[in-house]
Amino acid sequence: MSTSSVDQRLTRYPIVLPLLCTGRTPSRSGAEVGWTRNLSESGTCLLLPRRLPLTLPVHLCFQTDGGPFKAEGRVVWAGQPGFDLVRHGVAFTRIAPDHRHALRGLLLPQRNARPAGVRLSAALPVTCRCRGQARPPIQGWTGDISRGGLSIGIPQVLPRATDLVVTLHAPSGPLTLAGTVIWVEVSKRRTSRASIRHGLQSTVLDAAVELALGRLLTMMPRPTQSPPPDEQEALRLA
Repeated sequence: MSTSSVDQRLTRYPIVLPLLCTGRTPSRSGAEVGWTRNLSESGTCLLLPRRLPLTLPVHLCFQTDGGPFKAEGRVVWAGQPGFDLVRHGVAFTRIAPDHRHALRGLLLPQRNARPAGVRLSAALPVTCRCRGQARPPIQGWTGDISRGGLSIGIPQVLPRATDLVVTLHAPSGPLTLAGTVIWVEVSKRRTSRASIRHGLQSTVLDAAVELALGRLLTMMPRPTQSPPPDEQEALRLA
C-alpha cells in the first residue's frame, strides 16, 4: 500500500451524519441514535447518548442522501459522560465492498477541499414563527436538513438574521428547532405561487433535540414525500 493510500485511510474529514449504532453489553442491547463528528476509511468519531465500553463490537448504519451504508467496528476510546452527547472513537473492522464504495464516494469530495457540511434531502411540512414578533405563523416545506441547519421554502421573504422557531411536522410527530436566517434565494423567474428558499443555521440544539433530529433522519426514507405543487414549481425554477 502506498504512503498516500495510508494517509487517505487515516485522514479524518469533518463529515456530520446521523447514524444508528448497535452494540451488546451485559446490561443492555439495542440501537443508539447518534451523529458522526468526523469520518475516514479506517474509522469515525461518534456522538452517542451514553458511554459504551472499550473494545465493544458495534454495527453502524450511516444515513446519507444516497441511502444508508453500513460498517462493523470496535470502540477504541470513549469520553466521559456529561451534559452533552459522549464522544467515541470507533475503528472499522469490516465493510462490505459495495458499502466501502459508498463511503469512498462520500469522502472523495472532501479530499478535493469542498465544504464539509452534509445535508440530507427531506421534504417535510413546517410551521415557522418569527421570534419576538406578533405575526401569523408561516407555512412551508423543508428542502434539506443537517445537524447544523436546514433550508426551507416559504411564500414570503424574511430578512437575514431573522430568528425563527421552526416546527417540523414529521410522521413520527412534531419536532421544534430554533434557527437564524443566514441566506435567502429568490429566483428571477419566480412565479407568484412559488416559494422562496431560505437557509437557516441552528441556534439552540441540546442533546435531546440532537437525538430527536438524528432519529428523524435515520428513520425516514429518502425522499420522505413529494412537496406540494407550488413547492415543486419553486424547486424547478430555482
